[in-house]
Amino acid sequence: MNLSRETLGRARILVVGDIMLDRYWFGDVDRISPEAPVPIVHVKREEFRLGGAANVACNIASLGARVTLMSVVGADDAADRVRTMLDEARIAHLLEIDSTLPTTVKLRVGARSQQLIREPSRSPFPNAQNGCLSCRLTGSRCGCAFRLW
Repeated sequence: MNLSRETLGRARILVVGDIMLDRYWFGDVDRISPEAPVPIVHVKREEFRLGGAANVACNIASLGARVTLMSVVGADDAADRVRTMLDEARIAHLLEIDSTLPTTVKLRVGARSQQLIREPSRSPFPNAQNGCLSCRLTGSRCGCAFRLW
């Protein structure tokens, strides 16, 4: 198979999976906390990057293929940011909004070129029994055993 830019440019790829918003805080550490032996980080810069299936879609798009991303997000600011970032990257998306769950955000705090901490903000999905992603997006009821989470 010849995987030239031209071949990839004609490819249409569907990515299905969990979307994450990767949030980074970069800062300086100049002392240790008196309450516990942990560094005190003075945040100087914040960045957001697409993670999970959204990162996969970005990587595929960067190779020239036409990508559509399908996933479930919460009804929150993180989902709005993900949508905006996908639009800016010119990635088509089919995002089901579920107000009962949050969009996954992974916070990473770094200083001195080292990651100090990573905190995920994902909670258990309370309505995982509501069917597969395909059923949720199409409104059908296939009765399948597949669950996104």
